[in-house]
Amino acid sequence: MNKGIFITVDGIDGAGKTTQVRLLSDKFRSLNRRFLIIREPGTTHLSERIRKILLDPKCNIIPEAEMLLYLTCRIQLLQEVIMPKIRQGYIIISDRYMSSTLCYQGAGLGLGTQRIKKIWSLITNHKGADLNIILDIPAKYALKRTNRNDRISKRTVKYFNVVAECFRQLCTTNPVQYVLIDATKPSDEVFKCIWSRIAKLI
Repeated sequence: MNKGIFITVDGIDGAGKTTQVRLLSDKFRSLNRRFLIIREPGTTHLSERIRKILLDPKCNIIPEAEMLLYLTCRIQLLQEVIMPKIRQGYIIISDRYMSSTLCYQGAGLGLGTQRIKKIWSLITNHKGADLNIILDIPAKYALKRTNRNDRISKRTVKYFNVVAECFRQLCTTNPVQYVLIDATKPSDEVFKCIWSRIAKLI
């Protein structure tokens, strides 16, 4: 049985995560590898219910509550789906994961990345993904790709600039688990860069 691998694709809204996750799905299917695509927040029944609340523009959610709701979704997904599938030898590809909470709530909302890491460590001792792919693109360009109709995407360009810089810092401080990919390039070129890193894991 092949070893299970956990890969995340992350970055600000409009960076092209959905496209790259689809291309990864096509690639693993062509290789006849067992894989599972998941999304955050979401995938599990509980997490999908919470996702609707988190993205609802009509909901007024304070930063601390927002962060805890994301962590709730994540621990449910981790225990219910990710860990069992990894043990079964699946390749897990997650559209967003812990990096988003660190950058969106930790940096963007000012809650602090270390504070969030500490809270998460009280919930689980899981070490995270084998590889975190961060799609890097200036916020002013990325947001033009989105319809900006949910509670998070409606935030200011200044907010997303802070979030994007946090993603870059994660890659700088942990180059083993994180890789920064220039997402301003055509999607096929972006995918080649991503695959060159993933190919070393499988």
